[in-house]
Amino acid sequence: MNFIFKDGLLTADGLTIKVTKHRGGVYHGHLIENENKTVVAINVGDDWSHGETLEEAKKDLLFKTSNRDTSMYNHLTRDSIVTIAEAVKLYRDVTGACLFGTREVREGFGKPDEYEITVDEIIDLSRGYFGHSKFVEFFC
Repeated sequence: MNFIFKDGLLTADGLTIKVTKHRGGVYHGHLIENENKTVVAINVGDDWSHGETLEEAKKDLLFKTSNRDTSMYNHLTRDSIVTIAEAVKLYRDVTGACLFGTREVREGFGKPDEYEITVDEIIDLSRGYFGHSKFVEFFC
């Protein structure tokens, strides 16, 4: 993934962080659009992960770089209906998005976990988030 680190700002996987501390591949800081939300970004090679803690970011980097089996979703179409809770797992499994980024997508849905949504609606609501093009590609 591409990233930019300039003037104390790190942009990676669609998130921009005002960096307060940086050491090696670990960046601590605050989301630029919400300075009350702290975040840790780590990278290995071209792969990035974000978390509210270093442990969460490390765990998600392992998830993101793992070989995830998405065959359980092969029966779904763009018209398929899933709950918001299922949509979050589906999005994460297909895209490899870290938990932090998936929370951002989840907040964008603005509905309770039991609410039902189509895959096509997930595509619309996740536009601009990490993994969106990979998600669209999976269902085309």
